[in-house]
Amino acid sequence: MGLDHGATTLISVRELYKSYEVGTQTVPAIQGVDLNIQAGEHVAIMGSSGSGKSTLMNMLGCLDTPTQGTYNLNGTEVSSLSDDELAEIRNREIGFVFQTFNLLPRSSAAQNVELPLIYAGVKAPDFIKDIELFELNRANQIMVKANLLSTTNDNIYVIGDCCACQQADGSFVPPRAQSAHQMAQCVEKNILHELKGEALESYLYVDHGSLVNLSRFSTVGSLMGNLTKNSMFVEGKIARLVYISLYRMHQKAIHGTFKTIALWLAEKLMRVVRPRMKLH
Repeated sequence: MGLDHGATTLISVRELYKSYEVGTQTVPAIQGVDLNIQAGEHVAIMGSSGSGKSTLMNMLGCLDTPTQGTYNLNGTEVSSLSDDELAEIRNREIGFVFQTFNLLPRSSAAQNVELPLIYAGVKAPDFIKDIELFELNRANQIMVKANLLSTTNDNIYVIGDCCACQQADGSFVPPRAQSAHQMAQCVEKNILHELKGEALESYLYVDHGSLVNLSRFSTVGSLMGNLTKNSMFVEGKIARLVYISLYRMHQKAIHGTFKTIALWLAEKLMRVVRPRMKLH
């Protein structure tokens, strides 16, 4: 059991059991585990082969659920969550380092870096839930109607990373610059429609691909929809030019021309203290 140093308890496990059905027999893998891990602790789980180390790690990593017992991870009871809810927890709370790395063999190193960035998503600031004005999802994002109005207030539009906009297939619009750009355009139209007493438009996300900027080293990504029927992989100077153009276009849509120019000048001045690599 982890020692209590007065720090925040990140992992709390009580009476954890896991068993497997093998034919007509029930095989216990772990039985009655109690464990506390505090913030800042470094913990190693050790034991002989077959003692249940991997089974316990799978449950602590939210890759599996216990047969019996409770598991509280950073304030969330995860022992009875669904597969989708566990995937969201893994995405937001857990990092894995596997013994065999588990990289995608058909993808380059840059593409392996890109993939988790695409799926990572964004957690909205904690202060939003303290406002007690909005309906929120598990990532503190504000739930909206199809026209991007808050589900609880018809006077508030929500765009960007704090917006939880559910699509027709049940998934949520990813928190990307292109989605924020498209949301800003939709909200602009709807505000004008409101002023004219007209019906509001529904927001439809169009995925034009994604790019990962590796600073001066490289830029990689895929473009979709406009040039070909399928996605087209791009890298190097062409990808970097497309990335910069899209980035400035998104800034202009959100901030306007004057502020975009001011931001560009500020970036030029700050280049000397900027980190050598930044992932978008």
